[in-house]
Amino acid sequence: MTVRTRSFALLFALIFVLVPSGGAWGRAAPVPKAPKPSLPSSEQLKEAKEAFAKLGGEHRERRLSGERGTVHTFSLPRTADDGVLRSVPNLPFAFGLNLSYTRVTDSGLKELERLTHLASLHLDCTDVSDQGLRELKALTNLTELNLRSIEVTDRGLAELKGLTNLSVLGLFGTDVTDAGLKELKGLTKLTSLELGSTKVTDRGLKELGGFTQLSVLGLFGTKVTDVGLAELKGLTNLAELNLRSTDVTDKGLKELRGLTHLTELNLRSTEGPHPPYRIEPPINERNGRGAQSARHRATSVQTHRGIVDRFTRTVETHYAHDFSMARVSRMACTTVPGSALWNAAARIGVHPRARTGKCGHATKLYPTMLCFR
Repeated sequence: MTVRTRSFALLFALIFVLVPSGGAWGRAAPVPKAPKPSLPSSEQLKEAKEAFAKLGGEHRERRLSGERGTVHTFSLPRTADDGVLRSVPNLPFAFGLNLSYTRVTDSGLKELERLTHLASLHLDCTDVSDQGLRELKALTNLTELNLRSIEVTDRGLAELKGLTNLSVLGLFGTDVTDAGLKELKGLTKLTSLELGSTKVTDRGLKELGGFTQLSVLGLFGTKVTDVGLAELKGLTNLAELNLRSTDVTDKGLKELRGLTHLTELNLRSTEGPHPPYRIEPPINERNGRGAQSARHRATSVQTHRGIVDRFTRTVETHYAHDFSMARVSRMACTTVPGSALWNAAARIGVHPRARTGKCGHATKLYPTMLCFR
């Protein structure tokens, strides 16, 4: 072998080593994925509980919506402000943080950037706005985000584009419009989307076509009509659909016949009476809460509507916060006096309170009908 031949052989060998096996010249190296949060050891969990206890916080283990297993969630007291967030520990395992009804503002959310294992975040009824949502970009392990009744608009939703692991997004009572839903197109892992009391209309529902994994959709109090229901045909995994207080009529319900996985349909305060379209299978009991018998099972939209009406007429004024999250439904309806409401609600994980405003509370409770499973 000549010197020249030997040189060429060495050159080709060097190229083979340096060029990636895919053979793509100049291709950028793949960005390493953030490590998935691990489960806590007993010692790690003990230390976390102690750290949050010093902040006045509480711990509970709860099921993470749309996910298998549970998540350890830590709630801070309502007196917590931005300063308290500086002391929140950066836990080495997947956890949830509940800041609902606290005094946290946009400035305080800057402290969350370091919590890279945060899986669930509740900011309901806080002073957080669009500006604060910018601080969540680094939280790429988030699978659940609740923004109920805060000053969020379409501009704020644009800040969530990078949170592609989100499976649950709660926007109830925000100022989101049809245009804002376009900003969510990249969140294809969504299984639960709450749009109740937003400014979403039929036009916005066209943007939901890509959410093929969606199983829960809340449209309570929106301007959705029969026209919009036609846009839901492709959401064949829908199991729960809340159309309460919308402009839906009997004609629109025919658009839902292809949603064969639908087990919960709320039609309270819509145009009716509705024909008895069967909903199969009947609603199942969850987590062993409450009682269910054959006579409680609603087998049609008509009976569903009737029981829901009896429930909501009573509770409308004396509102128990977030009944939907507590899985309150038309099962096992019973009337309880105001003094007993606290105990009855506690059994299903609800803290009842009369509603006085968007996020306000009253202390006087009246005889109330609870429907729970």
